Amino acid sequence: KQWYQRRVRGIAVTDTFITFFSLFPEDYDREFYKAHLQALFRGLLIHLDDPSPTIQEGVFKVLEIAGKIHPQYLCEHIDNVKHKHRSSLYCDKLLTIFKQ
Repeated sequence: KQWYQRRVRGIAVTDTFITFFSLFPEDYDREFYKAHLQALFRGLLIHLDDPSPTIQEGVFKVLEIAGKIHPQYLCEHIDNVKHKHRSSLYCDKLLTIFKQ
């Protein structure tokens, strides 16, 4: 039962973040609100290294959407934390997507 509850919460949080980042307007001032993006990116990158593969996959999907708002800034954050992650798999995937 506990596993199921955690999974449902994880899916709900992932879906909420995806919706949140999908609704950013085209004219969003990325530089003015850079501190907000920094806090969100940092928090999400911590959870990208979660021991649970389900959480990692969910956070990866969120960052795929969030990174479109400020790809260069996300890549800078990834470069700063990638070496701390147990596996660089998802970091590398994100860098491949956004450094094109």
